[in-house]
Amino acid sequence: MIVIDIGKDVFDEMLSNIKITKNGISFVITPDSKIITSKNLSTAIKSKINVIKTTISEKADKKDADIFETNLSDVWIVSYSKSSDSGFIYASLIPKNDITSKIFKLQLVIILISLIFGVFVIGGSFFGTLKITKSVKVVLEQMNKASGGNLTAFSHVSLNDEIGILSDGFNKMVSQLRELVGKVKQLSEQVNKTISTIATIASETTAASNEVAKAISEIAEGASSQANEATLISQAMSGFTKDVINMVEDFNRMNKVSEEVLVKTDRGYSAIEVLRQVAGNSQKTTKDMILRVRELIGWVEKINKIMNLLSSISEQTRLLALNATLEAAKAGESGKGFAVVASEIRKLAQQSKDATKDVEEIVKNILSKAKFSEKVVDDVENIIKLQEDSIRSVEISFTEMKNVISDLLDGLQRAIETLRVIDSKKDKIFNSVENISAVSEETAALSEEVSAATEQQLASVEELQNMIYSLRNLSEELNKAISVFKVE
Repeated sequence: MIVIDIGKDVFDEMLSNIKITKNGISFVITPDSKIITSKNLSTAIKSKINVIKTTISEKADKKDADIFETNLSDVWIVSYSKSSDSGFIYASLIPKNDITSKIFKLQLVIILISLIFGVFVIGGSFFGTLKITKSVKVVLEQMNKASGGNLTAFSHVSLNDEIGILSDGFNKMVSQLRELVGKVKQLSEQVNKTISTIATIASETTAASNEVAKAISEIAEGASSQANEATLISQAMSGFTKDVINMVEDFNRMNKVSEEVLVKTDRGYSAIEVLRQVAGNSQKTTKDMILRVRELIGWVEKINKIMNLLSSISEQTRLLALNATLEAAKAGESGKGFAVVASEIRKLAQQSKDATKDVEEIVKNILSKAKFSEKVVDDVENIIKLQEDSIRSVEISFTEMKNVISDLLDGLQRAIETLRVIDSKKDKIFNSVENISAVSEETAALSEEVSAATEQQLASVEELQNMIYSLRNLSEELNKAISVFKVE
């Protein structure tokens, strides 16, 4: 059922404008026995209307229109007319004193005309009400569609009154809601895509953090192992220092022998010059030359043995070069002195060619310890390119030494000087090894701290993933809520 409030002011204005006589009163009785009249009436008049209302209603049930006289403390002429369509009763009260005998008939005619006019007025109002009711039904139907989620609803009411304004306002509201819901759907889809992207990133971050944690754990293990290896190197260096001291003494004795060899070599060179002059003239001299050459080859083989011994020493000196290079890199400007160690070791190798059998066991012991040290720092060797270049230079120097026998004596002298330098700097080498061990321990501790931070980061990422899942659930609920709206 649709109820339309047309407004009492409309009837009030209409009834106020209807004047049958000067003191005449017009009013309307609704089907539910309510009275609609001018609001300007006095209380006494309204009381008279309430008294006569029942009588008029009873007569209207029997007869649609009539005129009768009643006594309401004074005599009044009552006329009424009932609309068969709407059930409204239009009535009027006229004081009898207002009607003179001369114009009584004329007044009656006027009353009838007024009644007929009143019927037409009420009928016009009724049909206008029907038209308004139809328009309101159209608007309400579209409102019901919109309330059910159908935002394609549109009210096709084109009136210039309040109903038309209501229809236009409803259409604008539905259009704005349709646009709003469309934007919300688009934003919801974008949020879902963003959530998926964030979830993927969080998953990748978790995997990467796990890899980092694993790598840090391996670094910590490597640092701990490096500290242990540094301790072993320190122990090896302790024994190596004693061997160096003994080697210095042996090389001092070798130096004296080398001086005698140098004198004999000079004499040999003089004899060779003489032999060259008579070589083409005497076969005997040639045979003697062959014997001397074979003897020289024998000396060369002996020298090769010594060279092999010096090669073993070079492996140990390579470790010293490595430690010196590492210490130089760590110490900066103050560690440049360590860089000289590699060069001094090369000199040591050159002087070792004239080593005697007395130092063979010592050199072998040094070689064994050098190989042991080489195995410990073999992994670090691949990282430091400068050390590789130094080793390559030393190897080239060793190759050149094989072809330059005359430099043997000078090499021995340089080896003695190098051993003296090593002996004077052994304390610094020990300190460097201890520093390496300390740094390795610090690295292991820092690795543990970083590992703890990584675990905390993993916990944060897991919390982020939980928040993403909650946000995804909220987004799905929003999509379900929006899905009830029809926008196309």
